[in-house]
Amino acid sequence: TASVDPNDLIGLNHERPWIYFADDIIRRAVLSLLGYRCQIERCKQKDTAFQTLRQLEDHLWFSHWRQLCSVCLHDRPAFICEQRVYASTDIDRHHREGDSAKLMEQRAMPTVPAHPRCQFCKQRFFNEDVLLAHMYRRHVVCQLCDSLGQKSEFYLNLKCLSRHYQERHYVCAHKDCEHGGYRQTAFAEERALIEHYEKVHKQSFKDEKGRTKLSMGFIEEDSSRRGKGSGRGSGSTTDVDHVQFRWPSNLE
Repeated sequence: TASVDPNDLIGLNHERPWIYFADDIIRRAVLSLLGYRCQIERCKQKDTAFQTLRQLEDHLWFSHWRQLCSVCLHDRPAFICEQRVYASTDIDRHHREGDSAKLMEQRAMPTVPAHPRCQFCKQRFFNEDVLLAHMYRRHVVCQLCDSLGQKSEFYLNLKCLSRHYQERHYVCAHKDCEHGGYRQTAFAEERALIEHYEKVHKQSFKDEKGRTKLSMGFIEEDSSRRGKGSGRGSGSTTDVDHVQFRWPSNLE
Protein backbone atom coordinates (compact mmCIF):
# COMPACT_ATOMS: atom_id res chain seq x y z
CA THR A 1 0.00 0.00 0.00
CA ALA A 2 1.14 3.52 -0.74
CA SER A 3 1.36 6.21 1.92
CA VAL A 4 0.06 9.68 1.18
CA ASP A 5 1.15 12.88 2.86
CA PRO A 6 -1.99 14.70 4.10
CA ASN A 7 -0.59 17.90 2.62
CA ASP A 8 -0.74 16.33 -0.82
CA LEU A 9 -4.51 15.89 -0.51
CA ILE A 10 -5.14 19.60 -0.69
CA GLY A 11 -6.95 20.43 -3.89
CA LEU A 12 -7.46 16.79 -4.96
CA ASN A 13 -10.79 15.35 -5.96
CA HIS A 14 -13.07 14.27 -3.14
CA GLU A 15 -16.61 13.05 -2.81
CA ARG A 16 -19.01 12.96 0.08
CA PRO A 17 -18.87 11.61 2.71
CA TRP A 18 -15.28 12.85 2.87
CA ILE A 19 -13.65 10.29 0.61
CA TYR A 20 -10.32 11.52 -0.77
CA PHE A 21 -8.57 10.21 -3.87
CA ALA A 22 -4.89 10.56 -4.77
CA ASP A 23 -5.73 11.01 -8.46
CA ASP A 24 -8.63 10.96 -10.87
CA ILE A 25 -7.93 7.41 -12.11
CA ILE A 26 -8.47 6.01 -8.63
CA ARG A 27 -11.51 8.22 -8.22
CA ARG A 28 -13.19 6.86 -11.37
CA ALA A 29 -12.35 3.26 -10.42
CA VAL A 30 -13.86 3.66 -6.96
CA LEU A 31 -16.97 5.43 -8.23
CA SER A 32 -17.54 2.61 -10.72
CA LEU A 33 -17.76 0.24 -7.75
CA LEU A 34 -19.87 2.50 -5.59
CA GLY A 35 -22.17 3.85 -8.28
CA TYR A 36 -25.80 2.79 -8.70
CA ARG A 37 -25.53 1.30 -12.19
CA CYS A 38 -27.60 -1.32 -13.94
CA GLN A 39 -25.48 -4.42 -14.64
CA ILE A 40 -27.88 -6.11 -17.07
CA GLU A 41 -26.34 -6.62 -20.49
CA ARG A 42 -27.89 -4.76 -23.43
CA CYS A 43 -29.55 -2.30 -21.08
CA LYS A 44 -29.75 1.11 -22.76
CA GLN A 45 -28.89 2.76 -19.43
CA LYS A 46 -26.07 0.41 -18.50
CA ASP A 47 -23.54 3.23 -18.24
CA THR A 48 -25.91 5.58 -16.42
CA ALA A 49 -25.21 6.20 -12.74
CA PHE A 50 -28.46 6.67 -10.83
CA GLN A 51 -28.50 9.16 -8.00
CA THR A 52 -30.00 6.83 -5.38
CA LEU A 53 -30.49 3.15 -4.72
CA ARG A 54 -34.24 3.64 -4.99
CA GLN A 55 -33.85 5.01 -8.52
CA LEU A 56 -31.78 1.97 -9.50
CA GLU A 57 -34.36 -0.38 -7.97
CA ASP A 58 -37.19 1.38 -9.83
CA HIS A 59 -35.22 1.08 -13.08
CA LEU A 60 -34.56 -2.65 -12.54
CA TRP A 61 -38.22 -3.33 -11.82
CA PHE A 62 -39.97 -1.18 -14.41
CA SER A 63 -37.44 -1.75 -17.21
CA HIS A 64 -36.39 -5.37 -16.64
CA TRP A 65 -38.86 -6.84 -14.12
CA ARG A 66 -35.91 -7.62 -11.87
CA GLN A 67 -35.19 -6.80 -8.26
CA LEU A 68 -32.33 -6.80 -5.78
CA CYS A 69 -32.52 -8.92 -2.65
CA SER A 70 -32.99 -6.56 0.31
CA VAL A 71 -31.39 -9.11 2.65
CA CYS A 72 -28.25 -9.33 0.52
CA LEU A 73 -28.12 -5.55 0.23
CA HIS A 74 -28.11 -5.23 4.00
CA ASP A 75 -25.71 -8.02 4.99
CA ARG A 76 -23.81 -9.40 2.02
CA PRO A 77 -20.29 -7.88 1.85
CA ALA A 78 -20.40 -6.80 -1.80
CA PHE A 79 -20.60 -3.66 -3.89
CA ILE A 80 -23.88 -2.83 -5.60
CA CYS A 81 -22.40 -3.87 -8.95
CA GLU A 82 -21.65 -7.31 -7.45
CA GLN A 83 -25.19 -7.96 -6.23
CA ARG A 84 -27.36 -10.38 -8.16
CA VAL A 85 -30.76 -9.40 -9.51
CA TYR A 86 -33.79 -11.69 -9.48
CA ALA A 87 -37.04 -12.08 -11.35
CA SER A 88 -40.19 -11.81 -9.24
CA THR A 89 -40.72 -15.54 -9.73
CA ASP A 90 -37.19 -16.34 -8.51
CA ILE A 91 -36.79 -14.23 -5.38
CA ASP A 92 -38.64 -16.72 -3.15
CA ARG A 93 -36.44 -19.54 -4.41
CA HIS A 94 -33.37 -17.42 -3.64
CA HIS A 95 -34.60 -16.83 -0.09
CA ARG A 96 -35.26 -20.53 0.52
CA GLU A 97 -32.27 -22.10 -1.24
CA GLY A 98 -29.64 -19.42 -1.80
CA ASP A 99 -27.45 -19.40 -4.92
CA SER A 100 -24.52 -21.52 -5.98
CA ALA A 101 -21.28 -19.99 -7.25
CA LYS A 102 -21.18 -19.39 -11.00
CA LEU A 103 -19.79 -17.18 -13.73
CA MET A 104 -22.25 -14.49 -14.75
CA GLU A 105 -21.53 -12.00 -17.50
CA GLN A 106 -17.77 -12.63 -17.18
CA ARG A 107 -17.89 -12.05 -13.43
CA ALA A 108 -17.40 -14.70 -10.74
CA MET A 109 -20.48 -14.73 -8.50
CA PRO A 110 -19.82 -16.38 -5.11
CA THR A 111 -22.16 -18.71 -3.27
CA VAL A 112 -25.00 -16.96 -1.45
CA PRO A 113 -26.58 -18.83 1.48
CA ALA A 114 -30.30 -19.31 2.00
CA HIS A 115 -31.91 -16.60 4.09
CA PRO A 116 -33.57 -18.20 7.15
CA ARG A 117 -36.69 -16.54 8.53
CA CYS A 118 -37.55 -15.61 12.09
CA GLN A 119 -41.00 -17.11 12.57
CA PHE A 120 -41.78 -14.61 15.29
CA CYS A 121 -40.90 -11.44 13.36
CA LYS A 122 -41.57 -12.83 9.85
CA GLN A 123 -38.23 -11.33 8.79
CA ARG A 124 -35.46 -13.04 6.85
CA PHE A 125 -31.75 -12.84 7.64
CA PHE A 126 -28.63 -13.37 5.57
CA ASN A 127 -27.53 -16.66 7.15
CA GLU A 128 -27.98 -18.78 10.26
CA ASP A 129 -25.41 -16.84 12.28
CA VAL A 130 -27.21 -13.54 11.67
CA LEU A 131 -30.54 -15.16 12.56
CA LEU A 132 -29.09 -16.59 15.78
CA ALA A 133 -27.72 -13.18 16.78
CA HIS A 134 -31.19 -11.71 16.16
CA MET A 135 -32.82 -14.39 18.32
CA TYR A 136 -30.59 -13.63 21.29
CA ARG A 137 -31.06 -9.88 20.79
CA ARG A 138 -34.83 -9.74 20.28
CA HIS A 139 -36.25 -12.95 21.77
CA VAL A 140 -35.61 -15.21 24.78
CA VAL A 141 -34.12 -18.68 25.10
CA CYS A 142 -34.96 -21.28 27.73
CA GLN A 143 -31.69 -21.83 29.60
CA LEU A 144 -33.18 -24.77 31.50
CA CYS A 145 -34.04 -26.67 28.34
CA ASP A 146 -30.57 -25.80 27.06
CA SER A 147 -28.98 -27.36 30.16
CA LEU A 148 -31.11 -30.47 29.60
CA GLY A 149 -29.77 -30.86 26.05
CA GLN A 150 -32.61 -29.16 24.14
CA LYS A 151 -30.52 -26.46 22.50
CA SER A 152 -31.59 -23.06 21.17
CA GLU A 153 -35.28 -23.25 22.01
CA PHE A 154 -36.50 -19.68 21.71
CA TYR A 155 -39.71 -17.99 22.80
CA LEU A 156 -41.21 -14.78 21.53
CA ASN A 157 -40.98 -12.82 24.79
CA LEU A 158 -40.90 -13.09 28.59
CA LYS A 159 -44.63 -13.76 28.76
CA CYS A 160 -44.25 -16.85 26.57
CA LEU A 161 -41.14 -17.99 28.43
CA SER A 162 -42.88 -17.57 31.79
CA ARG A 163 -45.78 -19.69 30.59
CA HIS A 164 -43.35 -22.33 29.31
CA TYR A 165 -41.64 -22.39 32.73
CA GLN A 166 -44.97 -23.13 34.39
CA GLU A 167 -45.79 -25.87 31.91
CA ARG A 168 -42.48 -27.70 31.76
CA HIS A 169 -40.28 -26.76 34.70
CA TYR A 170 -40.48 -26.08 38.41
CA VAL A 171 -41.40 -22.47 39.06
CA CYS A 172 -41.22 -20.57 42.32
CA ALA A 173 -44.66 -19.02 42.79
CA HIS A 174 -43.67 -16.91 45.77
CA LYS A 175 -44.63 -13.26 45.28
CA ASP A 176 -41.04 -12.14 45.92
CA CYS A 177 -39.90 -14.05 42.82
CA GLU A 178 -42.23 -12.27 40.44
CA HIS A 179 -40.45 -9.92 38.05
CA GLY A 180 -42.53 -7.52 36.02
CA GLY A 181 -45.58 -9.68 36.62
CA TYR A 182 -43.90 -12.83 35.28
CA ARG A 183 -42.59 -15.87 37.13
CA GLN A 184 -39.01 -16.08 35.96
CA THR A 185 -37.40 -18.08 38.78
CA ALA A 186 -37.53 -21.69 37.61
CA PHE A 187 -35.58 -24.89 38.10
CA ALA A 188 -35.01 -28.09 36.17
CA GLU A 189 -35.67 -30.32 39.21
CA GLU A 190 -38.24 -30.21 42.01
CA ARG A 191 -35.51 -30.70 44.61
CA ALA A 192 -33.77 -27.51 43.49
CA LEU A 193 -37.05 -25.60 43.80
CA ILE A 194 -37.62 -26.91 47.33
CA GLU A 195 -34.10 -25.91 48.38
CA HIS A 196 -34.59 -22.45 46.86
CA TYR A 197 -37.93 -22.00 48.61
CA GLU A 198 -36.52 -22.92 52.00
CA LYS A 199 -33.24 -20.99 51.71
CA VAL A 200 -34.43 -17.83 49.99
CA HIS A 201 -37.94 -17.47 51.36
CA LYS A 202 -37.29 -19.17 54.72
CA GLN A 203 -40.50 -21.14 54.42
CA SER A 204 -41.33 -24.81 54.28
CA PHE A 205 -42.32 -26.20 50.93
CA LYS A 206 -44.70 -28.70 52.62
CA ASP A 207 -47.98 -28.16 54.39
CA GLU A 208 -48.97 -29.62 57.75
CA LYS A 209 -50.00 -32.89 56.08
CA GLY A 210 -46.63 -33.33 54.37
CA ARG A 211 -47.89 -32.58 50.88
CA THR A 212 -45.73 -30.40 48.65
CA LYS A 213 -47.27 -27.16 47.55
CA LEU A 214 -46.48 -28.24 44.01
CA SER A 215 -48.93 -31.17 44.23
CA MET A 216 -51.49 -28.90 45.96
CA GLY A 217 -51.68 -26.67 42.94
CA PHE A 218 -49.43 -23.90 44.30
CA ILE A 219 -48.06 -24.16 40.78
CA GLU A 220 -51.01 -24.95 38.63
CA GLU A 221 -49.56 -27.32 36.04
CA ASP A 222 -49.36 -31.08 36.39
CA SER A 223 -45.87 -31.91 37.68
CA SER A 224 -45.70 -35.09 35.58
CA ARG A 225 -45.46 -32.95 32.45
CA ARG A 226 -42.42 -31.00 33.54
CA GLY A 227 -39.02 -31.46 31.93
CA LYS A 228 -40.38 -33.49 29.02
CA GLY A 229 -40.88 -31.00 26.24
CA SER A 230 -41.38 -27.41 25.32
CA GLY A 231 -45.04 -26.85 24.60
CA ARG A 232 -47.19 -26.20 21.55
CA GLY A 233 -45.40 -25.48 18.31
CA SER A 234 -42.78 -28.14 17.82
CA GLY A 235 -40.28 -25.75 16.32
CA SER A 236 -39.94 -25.62 12.55
CA THR A 237 -36.66 -26.58 10.93
CA THR A 238 -37.78 -25.67 7.44
CA ASP A 239 -35.40 -22.74 7.15
CA VAL A 240 -32.73 -23.45 9.73
CA ASP A 241 -31.73 -26.40 11.91
CA HIS A 242 -30.24 -25.01 15.09
CA VAL A 243 -32.89 -22.39 15.94
CA GLN A 244 -36.12 -23.78 17.38
CA PHE A 245 -39.19 -21.53 17.49
CA ARG A 246 -41.44 -22.43 20.42
CA TRP A 247 -44.86 -21.37 21.63
CA PRO A 248 -46.34 -22.40 24.99
CA SER A 249 -49.76 -24.04 24.94
CA ASN A 250 -52.89 -22.23 26.08
CA LEU A 251 -51.31 -18.86 25.57
CA GLU A 252 -53.85 -16.10 26.07
